[in-house]
Parts: sequence; structure tokens; C-alpha cells
Amino acid sequence: MTPDIVVDIGNSRIKWGWCEGGRVERVSNLGDGEEEWKHEIAARSGPVNWAVASVHPERACRFTRWIGSRSEPVAVIDSFTQIPLKTDLTDPSRVGIDRLCASWAAYRLHGPGPMLVVQVGTAVVINHVGEGGEFLGGAILPGFRMMAKALAAGTARLPEVDFAENMGGEGGRNTVDAIRNGIYLSIVGACNCSRSLWLRDVPRDRQKTIVTGGDAELLIDKLLPPLIHAPTLTLEGIRLAAEGLP
Repeated sequence: MTPDIVVDIGNSRIKWGWCEGGRVERVSNLGDGEEEWKHEIAARSGPVNWAVASVHPERACRFTRWIGSRSEPVAVIDSFTQIPLKTDLTDPSRVGIDRLCASWAAYRLHGPGPMLVVQVGTAVVINHVGEGGEFLGGAILPGFRMMAKALAAGTARLPEVDFAENMGGEGGRNTVDAIRNGIYLSIVGACNCSRSLWLRDVPRDRQKTIVTGGDAELLIDKLLPPLIHAPTLTLEGIRLAAEGLP
């Protein structure tokens, strides 16, 4: 099918990608309320073809029920078999569909591989994509805010910090800045270390990192080049997967 709107339902937000000319041209960041969804779609005339992928089954069911109430077609991307991405995993059925969508889009739009595909959101997910587009696993760690919540919850006196901007990994002359820097350096270090280890045998001019996700801008200036910031990557992967369905 050719989707008009692709939807990425995450743990924190719901993103709509408005498709035009075979690409995602505009993104809406929405919450869980049906009234918000109705308001967002109100200006659209005519029926809509939807494609949805999610890492949160309950939220996905609620959203697809809402689409059903509109009597509009929806393609649900919820299995690795719907994405023509070779895998080398012990159990590909347990891999987050957002990881596969982002990796497939990275290879199709920014390939060839090998490459690192980094998704920076509630969790930070580092995906390894091989030279021929194979999904080879990677690493998962808590995101900025999840680390901050865990540190505050597990200690008696450390505050929960926020991340309004890139900290730069320097300074830390007070407790709040020290916590921010510690979390920042942990995530940057994990990404750069993963690339250095995994791509150590690949010539430097062929190494590549693709970064996406709502918190990507917090760290992109400290990741190893060459680097591509692709904000709509997961949505593009949902679009590509839907277009490949019968």
C-alpha cells in the first residue's frame, strides 16, 4: 500500500509522518488524546491510508481502534517478516520493530553499509547494519531522562535533572551539572565506543553513523564523523515497509 500518514507509536510520544512524493515531508508530535488526533486530521480532506508501527502494544491498539472508527485502511507493521531486512539474530521476533524500521530506512536512503544507526529517545538504541543491509544487533541503554530518573530514585540526595540543551561534557562544578555531564558522557561514550569497536576493520572514510530520535540533537556534535542526522528515519522505515506490503 501507499500510505498517506505513517505513525510511530513510542513509549513517550506518538509521531505522525505526512507523506508526499514518496517521502515523509512533515512530522506531527502528538500525545494520547483522541481529541488531539481529531484536531490534527481535521484539515485533511478525503480518506487516509495509514501505516502504524509501535513498541507499545496497548497504545497501538487504542490508536488503531480509533482509525477503525474512521473506517480507513491501516497497515500495521508489527513483524520482522514485513521488513525485507536480513538479520543475524538469535530471535528476530523479539527485536523492536522501530529498530528494524530505522535500520531498513538507513540502508535504503543512506547506504551502503556498514553503518551504525543510533536512535535517541526514551532509550538509546545502537544498531549495527552490515555492508549488505544485514541487521546484526547492537546495544540498548537508558536514555537521558531515564538515566536521570533512575539516579534520583536510587539515591537519597541526588536531584532529578533535566536536559534542555547539549551539556558539552565539560565543567560539572555543581551536583546538577555533574549529573548531567555523567549521563551525557555515558551516552556519547557508548555510541563512539560501539562504532570504534564494531567498525574497527572498516576504513575510516567508509565508517558512518546515522542518528535519529527526539533527543538526537543533545549529542550529535560529539559523535564521530562522518555522521548523518535523519530526524524522520523511523517514519521513513515504516513508509518503506508499508509500500512493500501486498
